[in-house]
Amino acid sequence: MKALILSGGGAGGAFQIGVLKRLFENGDHFNAIYGTSVGALNGAAIAFMDFEKLFQIWMSLKEDSVLTRNWLAFLGFGGLYSANKLHKMIDEHITGSPRCEVKVTYVDHQEGTLHFAELSRLPLEEFRKFVKASSAVPFYMSPVDGRFVDGGVREHTPMIQAIKDGFRDITVIACNEAATEDHLKGWRSSWPNNISHGLRANDLLQREVFVNDILVPAIPNLKVRMFSPQRRIISTFEFVPEKIRAAIAQGYQTEGVTWV
Repeated sequence: MKALILSGGGAGGAFQIGVLKRLFENGDHFNAIYGTSVGALNGAAIAFMDFEKLFQIWMSLKEDSVLTRNWLAFLGFGGLYSANKLHKMIDEHITGSPRCEVKVTYVDHQEGTLHFAELSRLPLEEFRKFVKASSAVPFYMSPVDGRFVDGGVREHTPMIQAIKDGFRDITVIACNEAATEDHLKGWRSSWPNNISHGLRANDLLQREVFVNDILVPAIPNLKVRMFSPQRRIISTFEFVPEKIRAAIAQGYQTEGVTWV
């Protein structure tokens, strides 16, 4: 029994698509998928869609394909981005019969609690709601139902849950670097400064939670295969076609590291 873990990382999900293309070409398959944020989006899509179709969606993404600026945010109404287009895509593509189990993380912002929405235990409409919630980055996007937000606030890479569920053959595809923090140095703000600093803080938060999530204690018979970029080349909200395609190519060319 094999589990696939897909971390959060916004536009960095393009890296995951590149890795997955290579894995599926090599005949890999998974019994369950665990995802956070963009990992929840990719994971749910894999369960319901032909992968080639998902691949083409990513290849055709551009800056306003999934998120658009919400100028009313500066007056206190909603998040910095409107996710209406993204939610429409979720409703359109997450439909029919799934190929495997999927669990996605989300956080109840009101209570501060982490939750897993399990596909097999929910009506499909309810599951779609929590996929939307898992990708709702606080401040940048409005909470779903006024309280449910990105699972990455508490759990960026939900590997521990897969282990608790009994999986011992696990593949992790991360959007962030696993080995070094050198890439964090030398950052400079850009205009508008308040948004630039917010994006920087979000990337640093993702990195910190990710590193904590992959600190797994020694467990007998556990095999983990990790794919992560040597250097992340696309930031969270950088839905730029050239960067997306470069990140997909980077993922396709990346070799996994296995530890037992």
